[in-house]
Amino acid sequence: MPITLALICGFQHALAMLAGLIAPPIIMAGELGFDSRQQNQMVAVSLIAAGILSCIQMSRFPIPFTKRKYWVGTGLITVVGTSFSTLSTASAIFNTLYKDGTCPMVVIDGTSTRGPCPEAYGLGTSALCSLLEMGISFLSPRTLRRIFPPVVTGTVVVLIGASLVGSSGFADWGGGSGSCMSRPETGLYALCPNINAPHALQWGDARYIGLGFLSWVTIIIVEFFGSPSMKSASIVLGLIVGCIVAGPLNYIDGSSITEVISRILILFGVLAKISGVFLAIPAPVLGGVTTFLFTTVTVSGLKVLSMCSFSRRDRVILAAGLSFGLGNLLVSDWSSYIFTYAGSNAALEGFLNALIIILSTPFLIAGIVCSLLNCTLPADPDSLVEEAAEEDEILADHASSDRKESEVDADVKMA
Repeated sequence: MPITLALICGFQHALAMLAGLIAPPIIMAGELGFDSRQQNQMVAVSLIAAGILSCIQMSRFPIPFTKRKYWVGTGLITVVGTSFSTLSTASAIFNTLYKDGTCPMVVIDGTSTRGPCPEAYGLGTSALCSLLEMGISFLSPRTLRRIFPPVVTGTVVVLIGASLVGSSGFADWGGGSGSCMSRPETGLYALCPNINAPHALQWGDARYIGLGFLSWVTIIIVEFFGSPSMKSASIVLGLIVGCIVAGPLNYIDGSSITEVISRILILFGVLAKISGVFLAIPAPVLGGVTTFLFTTVTVSGLKVLSMCSFSRRDRVILAAGLSFGLGNLLVSDWSSYIFTYAGSNAALEGFLNALIIILSTPFLIAGIVCSLLNCTLPADPDSLVEEAAEEDEILADHASSDRKESEVDADVKMA
């Protein structure tokens, strides 16, 4: 491929993944009360890591001393970025840390709001949990399908998207997911994002809703009339159009954002001023785009569920998992009063808080229930025959892929 065409295609992929990369750190930084410098750093690190890890993923090289049995990377055009699946769990953890006093609450103009809490970011926890994922990657596809069949993974993915739409997407669309969402009558957060913003309005104001709708409908219009390359970057185009309209109307506090898309991912992160521009995106614009983005996660989960045979066993597992998952979504505080420990034992308090986090996170509790039932509930006779046929087909595909890789390796050695 000519280098010019490769650069154009690479830039197109960078645009397509941009919105998904900047949304998680912006949302997480907002929940932790970070200042602009810390928010800027989180966005920059997200972009740099995504660029470097995507290069590794697309390069594909064998792990030493494994006789080319295990590889790092796919060798395909596969991007690696920040994950939305951690947001719901992280939000539950942040709520607990602010509630028990680990993270500070500050009072501004009579309104209690979250203070900066970098120690709640959970870097050590994330690093430790990543070891589990690395270990699971060495399991065979057959084993993984037995542990995590579509009825389990589909349920989890559906609830991840649905919870993000409610906790972040729609909340930002209305003006912001912070303290202004409760619409206090007085104080710093009587208006969104706060009373000092250049064009502050109450949460849920029709002008905020309209601004977010403009970004949302831009994505739909691009799908109708856009070229294939425009469709790949429809999320970013929604952000750009929303910001172009928001700028002259004084919704943006800072320099123009119309020149945001001007560098590839790593360069985005290195240049602090460019990564900082993303923080100037108005919450309704971000909300309109992320609502669509999070809903596509739910749709992906429904697609995974469509692979189920929907036997009686599958229906029981799905219903049992969604009982807790949907219940959590609709009544978010149902598990808040199960454990009311108020003693001085920090270890016990931490353990009980961990249980509450699991019970109050829709996709976590649903995934655990579905996994347990999948491992213990007797299989239907008909479904056993179908699973055996599917496994034979998968094994045949993998055998064919292995033969092709061996042929390619042989050709390379001969050359």
